[in-house]
Amino acid sequence: MNGLSKGDAVFVVTVTKYYVGKIAEVVHACEGGALLSGYLLDEVSWVAHTGRLGEAFQTGKFRETEYYGGATVFVSAAVIVEMVRWQHALPK
Repeated sequence: MNGLSKGDAVFVVTVTKYYVGKIAEVVHACEGGALLSGYLLDEVSWVAHTGRLGEAFQTGKFRETEYYGGATVFVSAAVIVEMVRWQHALPK
């Protein structure tokens, strides 16, 4: 997917939420006949309010984030609308 791989920091837009974190693993599995595809993210935060998105990408600062406290989060490829490399430190 657009040159992103394990270890890359990313900003993820899903159909309902925004996340920012580091790709821990790209998941492609078939279990019980069902295809499971997505990304495991480490150092992940839910972005509750981006503020001006262009400013966030320039400065690395969002208006409001909530850190998952070190948990690894699975984001299904089925709900990802956009995934962009994040060039700043991850918020905590």
